[in-house]
Amino acid sequence: MATAVVFASRYGTTGDIAHHIAQQLGPDAEAFDLADGTPDLSGYDLVVLGTPVYLGQPLEPMKQLAGSAALDGKPVALFVGGLETDPARRDTTTSQAFPAELLDRAVAVGFLGGRLWSGRIAMTDRFAFRRATGTKIKADVDAIDREAVDRFVSQVRDSQGTPDQTRPG
Repeated sequence: MATAVVFASRYGTTGDIAHHIAQQLGPDAEAFDLADGTPDLSGYDLVVLGTPVYLGQPLEPMKQLAGSAALDGKPVALFVGGLETDPARRDTTTSQAFPAELLDRAVAVGFLGGRLWSGRIAMTDRFAFRRATGTKIKADVDAIDREAVDRFVSQVRDSQGTPDQTRPG
């Protein structure tokens, strides 16, 4: 099943996760960065969308794609990246990142964690992080939830009827 894994990323973490997902889904999956423009999705059977969330909002290119007719009638899987640790707020963040219509028909939805490189983050994002968490960024943080990524990939595979090669037997 031809799968497009389309992502928006500010610092590269969501892109890293998206490329990993595409690799795990196999040779019929291809990753696309919205920074390079919106891909033609007409030849794909399934579209996976991924975006980080900053101050409760997905990145603008993802908002535009998620609300467009390009996804009409296509099965979708949706993931969000971020550093939120509270499960209830992760669920809220995920539900606010995509239109309700997409969430309702998604074959998989996941909050997959994130990563923060303290030396690369912009001053405005530092301020937003401190405002949201009450803490300063003092060190790198790698909070990608690899188990959640594996579960997400398995759910996508299950929706395609594709065997999960990461499971034994």
